[in-house]
Amino acid sequence: MPRYRHHSLGELISTISFFGVAVYLTLSGFDWRDEGEIMRAWISWFAALLCFLGALRFRLAQMVLSVQQRLEKRDAKN
Repeated sequence: MPRYRHHSLGELISTISFFGVAVYLTLSGFDWRDEGEIMRAWISWFAALLCFLGALRFRLAQMVLSVQQRLEKRDAKN
């Protein structure tokens, strides 16, 4: 099943936005930690992780598709 690599300008903008927000939240988490707000720091870092995963959503989807195809090929041989 071939997949196309065409992504729109909107998808590019949202990917850059996810990455930028991830960087901002990571830095904010360090600021919160330095101020003694450990819970807020962890929440910021968790949100940063989710934003970073959002920025990688197309790569993650390609990886999942690749694994699924390999599993289907392996099952077809058996």
